[in-house]
Amino acid sequence: MISITPCFTAAPCSSQTEPQSTAVEDGPVIILNASQHSCDVLIIHGVEDHVHVSLDITQVEVSEISSEFQSLAEQFGSSDHQLKLVGILRKLWNDIVDPVVQALKDLNARPGSRIWWCPTAEFTLLPLHAAGPYGKKRDNLSDIDIFSYTPTLATLVRARQQVSRDASSQHFVAIGQGNPVKGKELKCVAFELAAVAQHVAPIVSFTPLEDGNATVDGALDALNHNQWLHLACHGMPNRTQPFKFSFAMRDRPFMIKDIIRINWQNPQFAFLSAYHTTVGDEKSPDESTRYSYAILWIS
Repeated sequence: MISITPCFTAAPCSSQTEPQSTAVEDGPVIILNASQHSCDVLIIHGVEDHVHVSLDITQVEVSEISSEFQSLAEQFGSSDHQLKLVGILRKLWNDIVDPVVQALKDLNARPGSRIWWCPTAEFTLLPLHAAGPYGKKRDNLSDIDIFSYTPTLATLVRARQQVSRDASSQHFVAIGQGNPVKGKELKCVAFELAAVAQHVAPIVSFTPLEDGNATVDGALDALNHNQWLHLACHGMPNRTQPFKFSFAMRDRPFMIKDIIRINWQNPQFAFLSAYHTTVGDEKSPDESTRYSYAILWIS
């Protein structure tokens, strides 16, 4: 519409097409939005293939599911936890995910494809990847396709462009802090890093950074020399000051603002094995900063 409006005939519509094409070159992107008017899905399958799916669920209902899930996550380990969790995942399947799966089938998306969730608003607080009917001889979402998350289309485009620009050898660092300055001891960290080393060290340049060496300065230096990151430690959310979300290192908290300042060059992969890295805030879902999303945004 903009390009055919007088005085705007030269609007750069074509410049938006190339990034969008880059975003979906390895699989469709599923954008979910909730508003007081409706809840909708936009499936971007190609430059010209955009499919709208109207969901039979309201914004209030999505918020209620989100609140129930957040409450359940805080009660992990209780006797009826699993039963309640399965109930939530079934509702997600029936009201949100299955309509998307059916639309993908209509688009002839082959089973086992890479699909990207791009949730917004209240949808950002839901475990969409774990949805399923959870019944005998019925496939859950994880049995159908390979689903990942991206906070924005721009993040996905930027990640693909950076990988294509740097095809040289990758360098992998595994940072583990089981004895932080604050927080309980994490006895599993050493075993986790050993397992990562066993699988990764034979195929790429690998550096472990543990305990006394896993300080804020050590982590920052490691990010300057490695494109791949595995981080095992405590995560410490800060809902009032999101840029002070942090990982617990030996000397002090490793904050998101620390990572922003160093301008991490050519990041390609980050695995966050830490508590609270996907915690959102139901009071302001559009503005909550999850550490996992923040890492994607930075990269």
